[in-house]
Amino acid sequence: MAIVTKLYTCGICVCLLVQFLHAAILLTPQDVGPGVCIDKNGNKHELKEVWTDNDRCERHKCVMIRGIRHIRTYRCGVIDVPEGCKMIRGEGPYPECCPDIEC
Repeated sequence: MAIVTKLYTCGICVCLLVQFLHAAILLTPQDVGPGVCIDKNGNKHELKEVWTDNDRCERHKCVMIRGIRHIRTYRCGVIDVPEGCKMIRGEGPYPECCPDIEC
């Protein structure tokens, strides 16, 4: 039974690793101290609030790191399209909107 549990756990870790390999994370510092994060459109977001930008296929979160507020942006990673294949944009919010390769 312990072996099955370990294999299951390893399988989940591999799936998560594959998911994160296709992502990029960007930190944009805000002001020092408590308060809100202000996005590029001037909208205010509370700490730990999550929002999406479906046009750019991104998810954002207002976080505090070492006393400084940041907007953590998750976006699709860069993928190499082999010759004879094309990139197809996914549908839905991040990460479903990230492109995939169709050959």
